[in-house]
Amino acid sequence: MLRKIPSLFFSLGLLLGILLILCSLVPVYDLIQGFSGVERSSGYDKAFLQEANLAMRDYLYGYQEHLLIEKDGKSLFGAQEVFHMAEVRLLFTRLARAALVFLLIAILSSHFLKTRLLRDQLFTSLGLLAFLALAGAFFERAFVLMHRVFFNNDLWLFPADSKLITLLPEAFFYYFTLLILFVFSITSLILYFIERRYYGFTSGSRQ
Repeated sequence: MLRKIPSLFFSLGLLLGILLILCSLVPVYDLIQGFSGVERSSGYDKAFLQEANLAMRDYLYGYQEHLLIEKDGKSLFGAQEVFHMAEVRLLFTRLARAALVFLLIAILSSHFLKTRLLRDQLFTSLGLLAFLALAGAFFERAFVLMHRVFFNNDLWLFPADSKLITLLPEAFFYYFTLLILFVFSITSLILYFIERRYYGFTSGSRQ
């Protein structure tokens, strides 16, 4: 069991890293909004949605100090929405630090325990995928639980006419989650086969 620790931390760090990378890519927002039908349901044109997505990404990743999205001469978001986005921004910072810590623990513990990290991570990643797939089967409940775990208030409960919900409906997060899991599984497989090829090459060169 002790020898599973490096791969578990690596898989967690990899998952968080992929989440943060995908959340930093504005074209991903545009793509998922397309799948979610946001342009049709919101009444906003694609140009405005892209502008709003860029503003949200820039704010969440610290490129802009304030979240400023204007529509018809006034701010699109109200105080509750801006406050929640500030909490998400702080959460992203903490997740980035956690990802780095997890990966560092994985590398150091793998070196100490002499494990094959990139091979072993495939199996812990599959375990994480199975758990997340189960959560995805009950996405609405999992979505609520995630908010209750990460936020210590109810300010993420927006009214139906919230502009933030209009831009980022629950379907958006569902498709985003599917994309994260897909990229995570592909990346884990690629790392596994790279390790297998490298290990086979170095083993053969010693003979």
